[in-house]
Amino acid sequence: MTAKSKKNTITFSENIVGVTGGIGSGKSSAVSFWSGRGAGEFIDADRVCSQLLEPGEKGWLALRDRFGNQYFKKDQRLDRQLLRNTIFADGKLRSQVNDVIHPLAREEIYRIVQNISSNKNNVLFFVEVPLLYEAKWEDDFGRVIVVYASPSRCVERIMKRDNVSRNEAEEAIAAQGQLADKALKADHVVDNSGSLFDTFLQLIHLERLLEDLKN
Repeated sequence: MTAKSKKNTITFSENIVGVTGGIGSGKSSAVSFWSGRGAGEFIDADRVCSQLLEPGEKGWLALRDRFGNQYFKKDQRLDRQLLRNTIFADGKLRSQVNDVIHPLAREEIYRIVQNISSNKNNVLFFVEVPLLYEAKWEDDFGRVIVVYASPSRCVERIMKRDNVSRNEAEEAIAAQGQLADKALKADHVVDNSGSLFDTFLQLIHLERLLEDLKN
């Protein structure tokens, strides 16, 4: 598949599926379920970004070049909490950081896919990307899956998982935009608002539908 964005020079292939959703919607649980069934190879974009921000790595170097020592500790490690809190409140800074990190993450994901593909045939890749639409990566994948859950369910999960207040959970959801809007753009939607059994049935069915993407 040829990516539509003129800024992207890398071409992802049809057998790469993007999995996204919202905070508390259960996208990581969906990916874990598929992983347990051996449905494909899995790449976590957040983990890729985290590795890129280790001292001396490409993302770390790029942020230091862009912002100097402002978001770094005395031991030269990135102050992730400070940066996270700052970009949460500053949309302009968030865009600047994303402009630095997203292209590097995309290149690294592509490298991982190429390395695995060189040793395996007939492979389906699932790439979990929390900010897939925000990064404008939707045209990079053979299919995009949105794991959806009702706002009330997302709030409950965030409160339980992160031990935060209802107000904090609602603010976190609001910062990511409307999950329903993402669902309407997707090729496939998994409704994770109900029981685990209902969700698992959807995931198994969807796994079968994606078989045609394997190369």
